[in-house]
Amino acid sequence: MKQMLPMSPEEWFVQLAVEMQKLLPRETVKGMEVLKNAWYSSDSDLFVIEYEFPDQVWAGKVKRTVGNTDSMRLERMKSLIADPDRVDVVEQAMRGKVTLQYQYYNQSHTDTVKIDIKPMDWELFIEMYRPEQAGEEGGNAQSLIYQFKIGFDQLNSQCPKQVDDVTVMDSCVFDTAMRVVTYYYSVSELAMLNLEHNAEMQQVLRGNIASTFVGENSKEYMALLADEGVTLVFQYASPRAGKPVIFAFSPEDIREILKQ
Repeated sequence: MKQMLPMSPEEWFVQLAVEMQKLLPRETVKGMEVLKNAWYSSDSDLFVIEYEFPDQVWAGKVKRTVGNTDSMRLERMKSLIADPDRVDVVEQAMRGKVTLQYQYYNQSHTDTVKIDIKPMDWELFIEMYRPEQAGEEGGNAQSLIYQFKIGFDQLNSQCPKQVDDVTVMDSCVFDTAMRVVTYYYSVSELAMLNLEHNAEMQQVLRGNIASTFVGENSKEYMALLADEGVTLVFQYASPRAGKPVIFAFSPEDIREILKQ
């Protein structure tokens, strides 16, 4: 008897799409949500799952909920990896470097939100979020670190970013193992020379950075970072002049600033 070869990830996702389409469209939440379609694109290594919502429902809480893409991505990943019937999707996506894309849209097809879960997202997720090993409390802490990582990676994707006339944010890197976030800035040659040799200017700049921690929209977030033991480092440098000037804020520093 001829031995059957295991399916490739591409074949597996093609078959999954065919099996799902036999049951679609399917109302997954009565009167609110319909699982409309599922398909696989071999050209872009993309498996797409489409959800449709009535216009009235979409205009309410649903649009705000799915519009929070980082939170929705995390919830989808949690549900997939925790479900024994769906964990194969994760394994095949990682093996075949397949991106899972969830598409949410209203019935009129005038508004769409797309959420991608890429293979590298799974690698980070599995490393950072292990509730079965860490226990419920540890799992929650790890999921927070994962959410921080997503946010900082998103900020990094927007770099280089002009901050003011003489300053550019070049990159933002979160070392999850060390729990250190480093912001790398480039400044003009003249500004760097002034900053390097002026202690008072350095103190003013450090104070300006610290003042951003206590803003109405950042205070709670900064407290979470401190509680998770995250250190923030701000490095200013010029390619052609002076040594880098570095400001570091430990979790204890952040807590003290938030008390002020």
